[in-house]
Amino acid sequence: MQQHRRAKIGFAALLACLLPSSPIAAQEQVGVHSAVNPQATGTPRGAASRGLAIGQEVLFNERLATGGAGQTQILFLDESALSIGPNSDIVVDQFVYDPKAGAGRLALNASRGVFRFVGGKLSKEENAVTMATPSAVLAIRGGIFLVEIGPDGDLTVVLIYGTELTVTGRNGATTKITRSGFGSRVERPGASPSAPLRIEHEKLGTLTAQFEGRAGADGGARIRPTDEKVTTTALYRELARRAELPREREAEFHRPRTHELGRLHDRLHLSTVAKQAAAQRFPALFGMRPGN
Repeated sequence: MQQHRRAKIGFAALLACLLPSSPIAAQEQVGVHSAVNPQATGTPRGAASRGLAIGQEVLFNERLATGGAGQTQILFLDESALSIGPNSDIVVDQFVYDPKAGAGRLALNASRGVFRFVGGKLSKEENAVTMATPSAVLAIRGGIFLVEIGPDGDLTVVLIYGTELTVTGRNGATTKITRSGFGSRVERPGASPSAPLRIEHEKLGTLTAQFEGRAGADGGARIRPTDEKVTTTALYRELARRAELPREREAEFHRPRTHELGRLHDRLHLSTVAKQAAAQRFPALFGMRPGN
């Protein structure tokens, strides 16, 4: 009997070692890198820095940093996406997600740089997705927003699409943005967010350009697409359908020049997810004509 009891105690101890000690430990992996350009590193908690690669896991509390030519895009487990531009620094402070209930929380902490967030399932809940910056804390509900954090902590944020974007300054003052294309600015840490204001198209274009591919970059892909492979993809077929070119130019369209394919790949490989969500509402930002 005593031996049987010892066996039960030993088995329970083994289970305790195998099972995660907290919900956070159970969700150590929070997403994957869907695209990466050079000069992008990740530093997991208590570990050395590592170069980022496409398909690599993103870990809880990992610090992600990019250099002047660095870019990366994260797909989180709730299907939200975060694009990180050059010269940026951000940490995933918290990620808890219950796929059955569609509930949880995503908390980001950004210290510098440019970011674009495309909401997934978590952003449908109020205050479930937040981003802390030196000047303010941002909360998004159901949408897409752009953020630029200057070297002195000054902040520009714009709602591209969504229900509501809340900007709460470090002094407690709050601004709520509900109109697409409007945003707020915070001049410095401790200052109040401005009232909602329309962000200039030039500024939007400058911010969006930070997430475009760079010449010669491959987004982390091991093999760069060839002319033949590109023409067989669903994306290419969709572009062909929308272009509605005259029949006499059909052969030219189906056999594009190599440099055109390179430009297409460079522009689309990093931010396809975000473009699909926003291009219809702001076509000019993505080089499209209204109605296309």
